[in-house]
Amino acid sequence: MPFLWEMLYKAFYRIFSKFSYIKIPHDAGDFALIDRKIVGWLLACPERDLFLRGLRAYVGFRQVGVDYTRPERMFGKSTNNLIKNIGWAKKAFFSYSNTPLHALTTAGFVFLGLSVMLSAFTITIRIFFPHWSVQGATTILLTVLFFGSLNLLGIGILGEYIGKIMEEVKGRPRLIRSGLIRNGEVAELLPDSSVRR
Repeated sequence: MPFLWEMLYKAFYRIFSKFSYIKIPHDAGDFALIDRKIVGWLLACPERDLFLRGLRAYVGFRQVGVDYTRPERMFGKSTNNLIKNIGWAKKAFFSYSNTPLHALTTAGFVFLGLSVMLSAFTITIRIFFPHWSVQGATTILLTVLFFGSLNLLGIGILGEYIGKIMEEVKGRPRLIRSGLIRNGEVAELLPDSSVRR
């Protein structure tokens, strides 16, 4: 793997772990040996457009990474390219991060507050130092700034609602348990709520 690609992959995992609500192992791949019980929990998530690395971390069972040297491809050519990797990264962020939605709402609040403060400052200047202000420009500037920040805030709030809808539509299990203790004995709990003794 070229050095630049390797650095981009490493950067993606570090950035994703900062913004995601799940903790995905750094530098993980899709190739994995998975216990049958965990496969059952993965299949209990009815998502169609899934990001497997994130879903494995979401179900929450212990993972152990194994370092290995990937041999050169023997046949064919990789179909992976920059466009596909960007799509893959977008899928990861849209599936496991609400940070962009929160940032949009926060930016809306901040800019709305700034526009109100700037309005107060401009009105004060206009009252006490009328010769400093440009005629007509103040009103237009403040109107554009206020309504622009109000739009940004509205889009952010709408995005928050859409994010909640998206979480519900995914239909992921609300609770994932590895076992159940009954009468002092630990029984394995399967995704369909049946118990294996």
